Amino acid sequence: GDWDVADSSAFPEFHKNIHTVPQFIPPREWPRFRACDYGYVAHTAVVWFAIDYDGTLYAYRELYQKGLDAEQLSEKIHEIEKDEPGGIIGILDNECWSRRGQLGPTIAQVMIDRGVRWNKADKGPGSRVNGKMEVHRLLAVDEVLGHPRVLISEACKNLIRVMPMLPVDPNNPEDVDTKYKEDHLYDAFRYGCTSKLIRAPRYALEMSFA
Repeated sequence: GDWDVADSSAFPEFHKNIHTVPQFIPPREWPRFRACDYGYVAHTAVVWFAIDYDGTLYAYRELYQKGLDAEQLSEKIHEIEKDEPGGIIGILDNECWSRRGQLGPTIAQVMIDRGVRWNKADKGPGSRVNGKMEVHRLLAVDEVLGHPRVLISEACKNLIRVMPMLPVDPNNPEDVDTKYKEDHLYDAFRYGCTSKLIRAPRYALEMSFA
């Protein structure tokens, strides 16, 4: 048995000894991007990804913190990315472009105005179920590579802690339970795993936002 896997886990195939790697700094030539599920009362979750020459996706860094407004989150991201190659693309929950009656710029626009650039995450019909299936696909061990197509750095300690604990939605076994209070890192991880950037030509990633 595996003591890290909870009963009714949404991802019973997740195992630390298979899906995690020691903390590392990706080579500067690897394309990279970030994905974010924003919260203020709840946690904001940001996961940074890099893609190696074989197309393996690495989640190599995380930010997991409550109480950050858009300006403060922008400052945090700039601080974290100060040694990163320029032009990192972000994928952000599309609700951050919604005004919901408030005046002034949206959460997304505040960050974009401060140089933290974002694209909208895919949240169309069926996106959650399709996203979960894609996470399953990437977690599977590739017969050619000999390892999963997504690996998580030990620097992402909260993501590693949460993944085996994610429960299945009792009303929809094809999805993760959205009432689980720590699904924010999973959502950011899912946005990254389903991003079109993974399959984009290398030159497109390098030239984006140049």
